[in-house]
Amino acid sequence: MTFVAVAAVCWGWGPDGRPVFAYSGWEWALPAGAVTTFALARRRAPWLVLAVAIVLEGMTRRADIAAEPFTTGIALFSLADLRGRRQALLALALTLAALGLSVPLADRSPAGLALCAVVALLAVWLGLRFRRDRDAVDRADRLERQVRAERERTRVAELERTAAEHRVNVGRSVHDTLTNTACLSARLADVATVAVRRDDHRAALDAVAQIARVNRQGLAEIRALVRDLVDDDVAGEAGSVVASIDDVLSAARRAGLPIRASVQGAPASGELLGIAVRVLRECLANAIRHAEPDRVEVTIAFEDGARDDPSGHPERDGHPERDGHPGGRCRIEVVNDGVDPARTGSPDGGVGTISLRALAEEHGGTFASGPGADGTWRVCFTATTEGGRRG
Repeated sequence: MTFVAVAAVCWGWGPDGRPVFAYSGWEWALPAGAVTTFALARRRAPWLVLAVAIVLEGMTRRADIAAEPFTTGIALFSLADLRGRRQALLALALTLAALGLSVPLADRSPAGLALCAVVALLAVWLGLRFRRDRDAVDRADRLERQVRAERERTRVAELERTAAEHRVNVGRSVHDTLTNTACLSARLADVATVAVRRDDHRAALDAVAQIARVNRQGLAEIRALVRDLVDDDVAGEAGSVVASIDDVLSAARRAGLPIRASVQGAPASGELLGIAVRVLRECLANAIRHAEPDRVEVTIAFEDGARDDPSGHPERDGHPERDGHPGGRCRIEVVNDGVDPARTGSPDGGVGTISLRALAEEHGGTFASGPGADGTWRVCFTATTEGGRRG
């Protein structure tokens, strides 16, 4: 563009139609200054560039040299591009006025005036068009950056949410294993201490043996949980190291809980068994920690996904996952009569109770915990494993 400005300023067409230089001697300082102005001030001061272009073109016209109107066109293009529609139209009007004055003052022909006007109009139109296209590209770039930034924020928020959920799940798993194991161990240690004081060595040895079994089971579950967290290849192994319901009931009875239990059916999968054991442990551990019951009633009911064959007999192949209706459902109810009045107003409980409520919601079930009308504390829990959920 600067080269075009130099060519337009320095030469034109003489009266005989041959190309001639517009300046000689010291006059070369004029186009040199004009070109310098174009190069340095075209973006910073487009009005100054337009004024210089109009002045130089008028001087060239007075020297009877028909210079091409590209210099003024370039100045108008730059001003329209950089300053927008309003200033571009104002500059166009001033330029056309200057060109009109050049007819009587510089003997510009009507044809030359028309040509210069067309170039000026075309330069303004192109400048505005270029500005509009550039603005559209800039808007698209900004929108793309905003979209990328929003996607990044969404990705980071999702990662943070996943990490938070992971921390909560880890905390619940650790709570369910460690606190319940520690609670049973502490109560069994008290039982062993009382037995020693009564010189009942058999009962003391039984309590110590039960403490060992409870802690070994807890250690196995912690190891499986850690492996599940650090190694995706063994994911789900924590759920395979699950104590039986009889083990949990036996340990709680040895810890001093007077339990009457009723277990109906059998779990359709290891996942359902793990859920039942986890809920039962938490309920019995809460009864040990927060109450001194004289009666604890446990009712557990399992429903599997077996289907009936045409003969009317249940059809099962020993693998619930391959049955016609895989999965299963469990219902657990634990009632004790050792209600602590201080906890009556806080049915939501602590971490363990919140964990059980979340576990029920995760498996499409329900959870309720609170004092009953007969002065008991009642916990009801239901859950359904995948494939056995009911509408």
